[in-house]
Amino acid sequence: MTRLCKECLWNGQLTLRLVLWLMLTSLLPSKVLACGSPLAVGEEELTEENGVVYKNGCIVVGVKDRSREGYDLREGTRALAPFAFKDCRNMRILRLPVSIERIGNFAFENCSSLSSIELPAELKEIGASAFYKCVSLAEVAIPSGVQALEDETFFHCSSLEKVSLPKGLRRIGEFAFCGCLSLKAIALPENVSDIGDAAFSDCQSLQHITIPRGVEAVLHSTFQNCRSLESVSLPNGMRHLGVNAFRGCSALVDVQAPYSIENVEGGAFYGCTSLPAEDGVCYIGDVAVGVADRQQETYRLKADTRIICDAFHDCVNLNRIDIPQAVCQIRGQAFTNCESLPEVSIPGGVEELADCVFEGCKKLSSIRFGKGLKRIEGNAFRSCASLTRLVIPQGVERIGFCAFAECEGIACVELPESLRELDGDAFSGCIRLADIFSFSPRPFRLSGSFEGANEKTVLWVPRGSRRIYEKEIFAPDRLPVAFLGRIREMNHSTSARHRD
Repeated sequence: MTRLCKECLWNGQLTLRLVLWLMLTSLLPSKVLACGSPLAVGEEELTEENGVVYKNGCIVVGVKDRSREGYDLREGTRALAPFAFKDCRNMRILRLPVSIERIGNFAFENCSSLSSIELPAELKEIGASAFYKCVSLAEVAIPSGVQALEDETFFHCSSLEKVSLPKGLRRIGEFAFCGCLSLKAIALPENVSDIGDAAFSDCQSLQHITIPRGVEAVLHSTFQNCRSLESVSLPNGMRHLGVNAFRGCSALVDVQAPYSIENVEGGAFYGCTSLPAEDGVCYIGDVAVGVADRQQETYRLKADTRIICDAFHDCVNLNRIDIPQAVCQIRGQAFTNCESLPEVSIPGGVEELADCVFEGCKKLSSIRFGKGLKRIEGNAFRSCASLTRLVIPQGVERIGFCAFAECEGIACVELPESLRELDGDAFSGCIRLADIFSFSPRPFRLSGSFEGANEKTVLWVPRGSRRIYEKEIFAPDRLPVAFLGRIREMNHSTSARHRD
């Protein structure tokens, strides 16, 4: 459920109760509504004491006047309901009774003057967005009974400088400390095993971080735009670095990374301009993550490079790159818009060419695919206008959306017997495409794959397969038609001539 939906739901329930309470308050004699007097609403009992509204005597559900600077809570209070003190913008300090065990979602949202709060030792649960935009809150200690910080717990608490986390903490939710601009340091307990997306994004004063050993992934934008972050220690067993994980960490100079990392997503270290370079290339362990100067014409990768992240995108002068045989992953946008690159050879250990990997390489005219390749994903070679002949190797099972779209120079394509899926617009806009040779006796799955290609294009299929292809491609219920040209069967001389 989205944050907006949650807020509407809780606000609706709370507002109805408070409206009923206030209506009766205005109608009944003041003696009946003395402090602590009960008011039944359905099966629940709402009471008011010192301006605070309680449900069943022990749960704070709201306040009568949100403009006050402080509130006294009765002893024995067990919980703060969602939105209990929302928008109490003048409240500076609140003493919570030791009996409180739960703070609900958005309980202190937009309490912009709240500078200090002591959380009781018996507290076990802090709800999502509990201190959302408490911009004056400077320090907080989380009690030992709390095992999780939910999503957006301290979102944009821009004055928060010091946070003490308990040893038993296991999870830090999405955006939990996002926008805590004053937070310079935080010690993550060893029991933490899950850190959510963008949990520390925009913590622009944070200088060092050590990830606990139980964490296997740094997810989407977890430390994005932590501009003062200088050093990161990743534990043994770390496997995944997500999209934009450390994007914009411009002061980052030291990353201790294990060899257990298996996957680095696009933008993980984009804008980390202080990382040291070797032969012009920046590395995290055996992962190439960027370059020192995008105007260079050549770069030399280390022989033991295992993963190429989006390291060379927009290197418009790059005219030669030798990819080591040790490379097993080439991630999305690795060579996007390398407009001067004429040729590339893919190592045999690479199984997937990710989205947009060579998109916009206008001078790319020669591709040598590795034997281990299985998937060519969306937009991988889009707008590579200098390609004229394309031979997809045996073993490739999938060609993604717009993978070779707008490759206007392609005249001939050879598709292997292993191909099972050809996504929509894979060759759309290939206006010079004359011949497509498919060596699969059964048609692969089509979805407008050649839309916009030359209407005179011929799809050559194995002998005896023409009717099968026609039935699949020109089926009455297929709209739009996947192929506008003709289908012909290959004979020995046709395929031999083509291979020559």
